[in-house]
Amino acid sequence: MPRVCTVCGHKYRDEMDILLVQGKSKARIASLFGLKEYSVRNHFKKHVPEKMLKSSEATDLLRADELVLEVRRLKGEVNEILVAAKGKDSLTLALASIDRLARLIELQAKLIGLLRDNPTINIGVLNNPEWVQIKAIILEATEPFPKAQEQILSGLRKVPNLN
Repeated sequence: MPRVCTVCGHKYRDEMDILLVQGKSKARIASLFGLKEYSVRNHFKKHVPEKMLKSSEATDLLRADELVLEVRRLKGEVNEILVAAKGKDSLTLALASIDRLARLIELQAKLIGLLRDNPTINIGVLNNPEWVQIKAIILEATEPFPKAQEQILSGLRKVPNLN
């Protein structure tokens, strides 16, 4: 019977795959996740798909595109609030909405400029090795407390650019 890959069966496989694709030390990855270095090395050779290695740039572009779409969605919502504020003669809300729209337009312009100037820019921290390590530590530490774990993850999802 063939041996089962310990990395493939590990609950933090995705995080390890990200670190491997980034070229991080296999010994360090093994140490971080309590595995043997040869297990991580074999997993990388046999189970990390070549497509995943080549898709790192595409993933960065996709995240950037998603961020631009989110800014557009927020602009639409702020526009609706602005229209409602004007209809109710709420000058304070209208001015706040205009200010927010101006900031969103500025952010969108920056993002579009970044996308055109440098298509391999990494927006967010998902692939940042330190973030992957922190996330793994948090998830492991809160495993006995599913409600706390969900609250932490929910809070992290609200942090801009942390996708």
